[in-house]
Amino acid sequence: MTKFSLDSSYVETLAKILREHDLREISLANESSRMTLKRGEKVVYGSSAPVTHVAAAPPDIASAAASDAVAAKASGADEGVVVPAPIVGTVYLAPSPSAAPFVKIGSKVKEGQTLLIVEAMKIMNQIPAPCSGTVVKLQVENAQPVEYGDALVVLDPS
Repeated sequence: MTKFSLDSSYVETLAKILREHDLREISLANESSRMTLKRGEKVVYGSSAPVTHVAAAPPDIASAAASDAVAAKASGADEGVVVPAPIVGTVYLAPSPSAAPFVKIGSKVKEGQTLLIVEAMKIMNQIPAPCSGTVVKLQVENAQPVEYGDALVVLDPS
């Protein structure tokens, strides 16, 4: 049997699967190797040799998206509640090409309501409103690629 790959892209892919599927742990094993990734803990790799710490699993992106630091980075200005991209991917403003968009400028939204979708690795991630309010800006266009922390939508919570 072969050992598992420990290159950073493989570990990052497994960490993304943990987050996207809200899993707490992924374990892989064969006759000569074992790898366990746990959310919020260190990635552990081992075989018959002592356990080696490889990398920390990234923090939960849902809570990171709500943080003031990420919102400030995304907005660059105090213009309302900025909803940042929690992951790298492609934005879709509607559930399908022929459907109406989830929201438009002026739409009233409730906390938790889907604002748009960010597709990453063929998984559609619904981006919820962090608070109730009115959509004052759409910072992205349909099918636009986004980076982590990019401003997606600006809400006026009043």
